[in-house]
Amino acid sequence: MPSVLKSRQGRPSVAEMRADLQALRKPTAKVMEDIFNKYYNACMATEPPRKDIVVQEPEVNWKALIMSLPTPQNSTVLGCGIRKIHLAETECIYHGVYRFHVEH
Repeated sequence: MPSVLKSRQGRPSVAEMRADLQALRKPTAKVMEDIFNKYYNACMATEPPRKDIVVQEPEVNWKALIMSLPTPQNSTVLGCGIRKIHLAETECIYHGVYRFHVEH
């Protein structure tokens, strides 16, 4: 809905501009926790548990999330772009630790 103000005719309203900017922001911790739980439960649903699953969440701005990492880490993780996001079991001494991984 365009703005009702005479000087802003034909331009988007404040609510529309905020909605446009919301798509550029990184997701909240609650959203990331929900995504993690969704895919983690999908991995654990099979016997034996899956080691890797492709995360398909088009509404999440993964680039903004990666760019919010500390300075030396964000450019090395982002690299030349994002091809896929995986939820994969990490190779460590503990069993069943899953993390998001970026495929370049």
